[in-house]
Amino acid sequence: MPGQPKADRRSVPGLRRRGPLREPKRRFVLYCQGRNTEPACFQAIQRTCSSALISVEAHGGVGVPTTIAKAALAYAKSEGLAPSSRRRKQSFEKQDQVWAVFDRDDHPEFEQAVLMCKQSGVRVARSNPCFEL
Repeated sequence: MPGQPKADRRSVPGLRRRGPLREPKRRFVLYCQGRNTEPACFQAIQRTCSSALISVEAHGGVGVPTTIAKAALAYAKSEGLAPSSRRRKQSFEKQDQVWAVFDRDDHPEFEQAVLMCKQSGVRVARSNPCFEL
């Protein structure tokens, strides 16, 4: 009827989920040369920064730089974190990082290990001359 007002239509809220309120934890997977010193130091950093959105997973005692690089690369490929891996990363894994932690002692294959990491997307942390100093 032309003289009557139209029925009041209230807006119905959408059924879409809202976006995330905070970023997911960023996970750092570290492959270290030392069995005790480096993992203990990185775990202490995580305890000190407990409110930060980070998770540290340190694997110590891996070996010489080339062995560390190969272990880090194998993990990165298996988890889909390396550019050459076939597995797709989940949205919460996109911030994950794999690191190789080397001492810059007189290892003959040090530069080769660093190059291997750079080509595969594994990040490198170097201490000169050694981590304990």
